[in-house]
Amino acid sequence: MTSDNYFAIAVGPVAIILGWLVFRYRVRVARIMADTQRAFGGRLGRLVAKKSSPFWPAVVGIGWMVMGVIMIFAGIFVRE
Repeated sequence: MTSDNYFAIAVGPVAIILGWLVFRYRVRVARIMADTQRAFGGRLGRLVAKKSSPFWPAVVGIGWMVMGVIMIFAGIFVRE
């Protein structure tokens, strides 16, 4: 095993945990993102913030979890 394998095995669970946290607290994350858009975006930011929803933070959280699983499997099964 190379150092890349060990790195993937170590970072994979971190990505899974962070993805789960983003998915679990997606409403709070969406609210923070909307507030930030309102604060920094001016009139256009307010318009964008009105359309924000917890759907996209959920997609990102699921994506991180999937990437974490892929990293773990790659770290275990990929050989050079």
